[in-house]
Amino acid sequence: MNRKVSVFTWEDMDKLHRKVAKNIKESKFSPNLIFGILRCGLIPAIHLAYVLGLDDVGSIKVRTTPTDEILVEKNIEPIVMPSLVVKNKKILLVDAVMASGTTINLSLSELKKYEPLEIKIAIIVDWPNSPYSLKFGDKRPKIDFLGTQCKIWPDFPWEH
Repeated sequence: MNRKVSVFTWEDMDKLHRKVAKNIKESKFSPNLIFGILRCGLIPAIHLAYVLGLDDVGSIKVRTTPTDEILVEKNIEPIVMPSLVVKNKKILLVDAVMASGTTINLSLSELKKYEPLEIKIAIIVDWPNSPYSLKFGDKRPKIDFLGTQCKIWPDFPWEH
């Protein structure tokens, strides 16, 4: 199956991560730890941690599809599992891409159970016109720090 994709290189991602880091610094938000959404958000989270000078990086596993195939049907019960204690921490939740917002909403719902002080969302690539529909939450979450937007499936260098 040949689908059009929006290709992002390592250089593109570096520039977008640094743009998001600059926006975070300018906003005066000082996270205690960064959570990357497994799997796609972990590389941006780690790179942001280096750029921002933070040591604590955690992950949250969110699985809403049975495979990583492009535009696969969402037909499994969501799995959401954080890896670190977040109580009384300022959290930066990072993902490489936001399509419908379901993954972010699931992550926020789970993390809020552990009483963090604050959670902000960093999305490297927003895909607002994605064909995916919101499966969890009332609305698409607000992005606090954004790298860029795309109109078609984003293809990241670490996926190959």
